[in-house]
Amino acid sequence: MKAMNMQRQAAKDKKQSPMENANIFSLLFFWWMNDTLKFGSKRPLQDEDLFPLQDEFKTEALVNKLETEWYKENDSCARKNKRPRLWKVMFKMFSHKKYLIFAAVKLIHSVSNILLPVMVWLFLRSLSEGTNVNKASMTLRIIGISVVTVVKGMSHHHAFFLGGIYGMQLKVSVIGMIYKKVFLVYFVQLFGTMRLKIST
Repeated sequence: MKAMNMQRQAAKDKKQSPMENANIFSLLFFWWMNDTLKFGSKRPLQDEDLFPLQDEFKTEALVNKLETEWYKENDSCARKNKRPRLWKVMFKMFSHKKYLIFAAVKLIHSVSNILLPVMVWLFLRSLSEGTNVNKASMTLRIIGISVVTVVKGMSHHHAFFLGGIYGMQLKVSVIGMIYKKVFLVYFVQLFGTMRLKIST
């Protein structure tokens, strides 16, 4: 059984997440998930069907990064005679590029939310003006409404996807660091108790 688990783990380690090598269209439309969804529609997914986590999503890497940033914040605040703030440390967990991408996606979604009803209103207004309707103009407006609808849906899903990933990374890193601190305190207390018993 142990050998079988080791073989499964080795085969899983050889796999690579399709998200890493996905092109722009695959990322936009989530095509990189097609194989996993296809397997899931036929049978319950097994552990070997899932791809390994990327290094940036692993608990150890996240906890180490948060801990490093916390020590930096703690040292900086100690020199300035201030209290360290956890929210500042959590803010530094992600690069500026990720913040810009998330902000751009949210901005596109907000603009499309405003633009869609305006375009529909202009379309209905042109219909109510009379029978002398410019077909080319109407066609362009229909295409514009369709494009904005697609953009709105895509930006909504990407904002939800990115927000979920970032939130999960923060949750895992904070919980992992708390557990690590609790374990270290317990270990120090246990070691001190053992030394006291031995000395007596």
